[in-house]
Amino acid sequence: KLSGQVIKERKEGPGILDDYRQGSWGVARICLDGIQNHLPNDAKGTTCWLHFEVDGKWVEAAEAKLTPEKITRVRFADDGVGFTPDNLIYLHSTKTSEADSVGQFGEGMKLASMASINLGLGMELQSRNWSAFAVGENRQLINTRNNDSVEERKQLIYDIKEYDGEPIVGSRTIFHTPTKEFIDYALTLPEKVLDLDPNYRPLFTSEDGDIVSTSKGGQIFVKGI
Repeated sequence: KLSGQVIKERKEGPGILDDYRQGSWGVARICLDGIQNHLPNDAKGTTCWLHFEVDGKWVEAAEAKLTPEKITRVRFADDGVGFTPDNLIYLHSTKTSEADSVGQFGEGMKLASMASINLGLGMELQSRNWSAFAVGENRQLINTRNNDSVEERKQLIYDIKEYDGEPIVGSRTIFHTPTKEFIDYALTLPEKVLDLDPNYRPLFTSEDGDIVSTSKGGQIFVKGI
């Protein structure tokens, strides 16, 4: 939890509306894109965590699976270098030139935020000494191609708060009001993300990367191919 008093608060957004690429973003995409921002290569850390709040305590997926009906929140976290709120405002990525990281255009986090608003997941981002809640603010747009009719849309806005306490290590993505569908999918992430699988061992490791087994089926992402 971020400590100290709020010393600055502002609301800003990247100009993304709720219908932008809406069909491409569901629960699975939010989970997978959300967790990839916390993987060691992307976060510049050593560890990535997936936690579920059960009876007021954060626990691992294996324990949470025993009582999924008691899960109230979901959290992705890492011990990396963190980032600043500017990463939320601009369609810019600091990871474009990095061969091992996934981000390219700075869209993923913003689109996951907008999709979480559409699904009512209550998404919050935390890093260093700040937090940001993703909220949808009403906007009225004039459609000049349809007799100047008014269209009601929601724009992605981040409610950003900065604190004067001790900065946290790394960064966190917290879903405060996850749906059952979201929880069910998040519980399967250790089966889909190698860094979250406690039993994962590469078949071979070299300076170029790991050779992995896909005996369980599914897909594997490799950047640059």
